[in-house]
Amino acid sequence: SDNCLMTNCIVRNNVANGYRGGADWGTFDQCLIADNQSDDSGGGAYDAVLTDCRIAGNTSGYRGGGASWGTLTRCVVSDNTASEGGGTSSGLLYDCTILGNRARMGGGAHYSYLVNVTVAGNTVDLYGGGVLGGTQINCIVWSNWVYNAVEEQLFTDNYDAETTLNMTYSCTTPAHGGAGNIAVDPLFVNAAGGDYSLAAGSPCLNAGNSDAVESAIDLAGNARIQDAAVDMGAYERTEDATVSTPTFNPADGATFESSLSVAVSSA
Repeated sequence: SDNCLMTNCIVRNNVANGYRGGADWGTFDQCLIADNQSDDSGGGAYDAVLTDCRIAGNTSGYRGGGASWGTLTRCVVSDNTASEGGGTSSGLLYDCTILGNRARMGGGAHYSYLVNVTVAGNTVDLYGGGVLGGTQINCIVWSNWVYNAVEEQLFTDNYDAETTLNMTYSCTTPAHGGAGNIAVDPLFVNAAGGDYSLAAGSPCLNAGNSDAVESAIDLAGNARIQDAAVDMGAYERTEDATVSTPTFNPADGATFESSLSVAVSSA
């Protein structure tokens, strides 16, 4: 129902023959949305408002393994699978992390609007390992991958250059021509350990567009602007803030077990 409000709930192990595997419309606050499936779009959530939620391990046969459409604020979107948009498709995301999702194309985000989002460790079979299309402002799109089935290896693929045209004040590689973009290591505190906050000396500190900020606090609950300008990514740098989040971060060229196959049974 579009009038539903759920707080501190678990939405898990649901299966839909069409759209909307787990959370359908409604508002969800501090919820876990995990291990749901849909034949079509929105494995975890479809056109829902999600705040401070974790969306993990969901599967979609088409678009948005984690979430399709909807608005996500301060959410962790991890380890979801879809044909297009492993993490999210056609959504609005603010102060989120999109980590370790998989798809044929658009591993992290597929035609979504992202502000202060960190997109890392996502994998595709074709193109757009981190993001495909959409808009990225104050984002970090780093260490995402495409799987080469012939060589059975992973290679860096942060964004699809043909469709990802609206990226500004973001950190990624190769260099993107949008205003304020940088193409240098963001210096996460400990990406291998799941901490995607920014280390002292990170080039992403005070490098964002403060006018684009949508939330007064970051993913960790810290005040969003600590210094001269907003930081890039999901976390604003403070002296004592560290955050543990899921990670999938193989070395460039590392062996990968198999190519993606999405098959959701409606039997």
